[in-house]
Amino acid sequence: TRTRTRTRTRTRTRTPTPARAARGEAMSAILGNAMGLIKRAAPSKRYDVGGYHVKFLRDLAEGGYAFVSLVEECERGPPRPSRKRKRRFALKRMIIQSKEQREEVEREVRALQHVQHANVVRLLGFHERQKQAHGQTEALLLLPLYEKAVSDDIYRAHGTGRAPFTEQMLLHIALQAALGLHAMHASGLRHNDVKPGNVLLRPREDGRRGVEAVLTDLGSAGPARQAVKSRLEAMAIQEWAETHTTAP
Repeated sequence: TRTRTRTRTRTRTRTPTPARAARGEAMSAILGNAMGLIKRAAPSKRYDVGGYHVKFLRDLAEGGYAFVSLVEECERGPPRPSRKRKRRFALKRMIIQSKEQREEVEREVRALQHVQHANVVRLLGFHERQKQAHGQTEALLLLPLYEKAVSDDIYRAHGTGRAPFTEQMLLHIALQAALGLHAMHASGLRHNDVKPGNVLLRPREDGRRGVEAVLTDLGSAGPARQAVKSRLEAMAIQEWAETHTTAP
């Protein structure tokens, strides 16, 4: 599972209010502190997450206040030589420093536990632990490992004059993403942040040609239907979307 650095794209320019600017500065400071804590905590670590015992190999990506690391299944106790191929996973680690971060973690975990579908990333394990050195809570989400996001191929192809996908492959990926969204909507949830960086790909496990595509990053998920009774409520929803989602 991959998480890329979020980039906001705007088609219009808005002058931020003093309150919004202050919130932005405060959030930037919180995120900076969280990322520093996670970076210092990562190397040479082992984790117990949902019955899995894994060890840290390397960081894959970062985004928001989360790090995604490549981890490998390992035995408890001292390392012993083994010829058995060890399974690898993606470990999403988040430092919880605010009520908003706590709510986002809880939303993502609830959504992943609630929606069981081949085209929505599967939650293998979840664990929270207290970091004694800093007195912080760290949330750990163990997820299947995917090779890349759709956006990776788009970035690589940019400026080369070649298409990142064939028409047939693109339709196949779009169909799987649509099936994942349909499963979420049928479960009473909406994703809120569908974009190329949140559609992950890996070769099919059955050995046939093509790729498996899943939706990931459900931290912004919410109810599929939301009543809007006034202009004030509509503005509040729009402001929440600008803060919590990054899709263009």
